[in-house]
Amino acid sequence: MGEVIVEGELAYVSKYVFRGLQQSRDAVQASVALDFNPIYLGVWGNVPVRDSSDSEEINLYAGWRQPLTERLTADFGATLYWYGNQPVDTRRSQEVFAGLRFNFFEDAVRSLDGKATFYYDVRREKLTAEAAILFSHELESLPVLVSLGAFFGLVDARDLFPDSGTRVKESYHYTGYSLEGTYMIDSRTQIRLGVAYGDVGNYIPGTQNLQGNWWYRAAFHIFF
Repeated sequence: MGEVIVEGELAYVSKYVFRGLQQSRDAVQASVALDFNPIYLGVWGNVPVRDSSDSEEINLYAGWRQPLTERLTADFGATLYWYGNQPVDTRRSQEVFAGLRFNFFEDAVRSLDGKATFYYDVRREKLTAEAAILFSHELESLPVLVSLGAFFGLVDARDLFPDSGTRVKESYHYTGYSLEGTYMIDSRTQIRLGVAYGDVGNYIPGTQNLQGNWWYRAAFHIFF
């Protein structure tokens, strides 16, 4: 194993949107992650600040990254989900994932990465396939990193609410775009400001719109 990297983040989001669907409105999100290279693990939480009926959530995750070539990396892992205020829906779930990340190019100030990941939620019997691309550019005049991203996903759930006693199926696709600026205060601390848009529909794009969301986030990020 290489050097251990520990990082934490405290953020405010105008909406918490997960794979295209809004889970809560104004919320505080906090996370701590440890990277042992190639093994990593962490905890992430979402706490609504306006409506107590919105989703409270804590995730525990662990994974393993393995370089396959100079530009291609495999990623495998699992996530435990816990929801604190879901009296009818499921309160917990477990998911495994496997993905590939490809670095198209990278130099001193720019990079372009693509990623494809498959997720399977064991309790919900939900399969998610997601593809994403991210371009980052560090400004020469300021200590600011600008990132542009886009993503597309397909979701097929066979038992969406396993604790409700009713077997609910749901299938949809989602797309989204993001813009984020990272101001590097020093080598260990950062301020991150971002805005994103996500759109949800059925499997045939344009035939039925289920949900569209704009949201923004502001975060303080630190490396210990």
